[in-house]
Amino acid sequence: MNAALASLCLLAACEREPKIQALAPAALNAAEAEALQRMNEAGNSPFAGWTWRYEFGAGCRLRVIKRFEGRLIPPNEYVLSDHHVEIIPFAGSGFGVKAYPRSKPGSADLFDARTQAQASAFAKDIEQLINSCAQPAEPREKAGPASTPFHG
Repeated sequence: MNAALASLCLLAACEREPKIQALAPAALNAAEAEALQRMNEAGNSPFAGWTWRYEFGAGCRLRVIKRFEGRLIPPNEYVLSDHHVEIIPFAGSGFGVKAYPRSKPGSADLFDARTQAQASAFAKDIEQLINSCAQPAEPREKAGPASTPFHG
């Protein structure tokens, strides 16, 4: 009985997610905070087994936390200043939203969507956050923390 209980405790410990260090906070205005919230709402709808959660921090840092069928994949972080966003149609079905740096090779995979309308709405929201990075640092009304809790 004790061995079974110990095994159950070890199994539960293995299922815990690693603690991810918080990003330095970004000062988002209300519209930018709403864009981030919409991105997280879109990411919470599974596509081909994947879900996404986003955190936005100082220095235009975007953290993308993905899950495949509920299992956490190591998060990716991108500094998205001076990036442009594109919607890429997939060969079978769906659309990907990617960010590309203007001055060097590479890309950031940000979101996969069932429809072009979903991908376009997400692209508009991430572009709003990227554009906020180009604004000069001036006092702005802060809307709150730049992350939305993931429920799921």
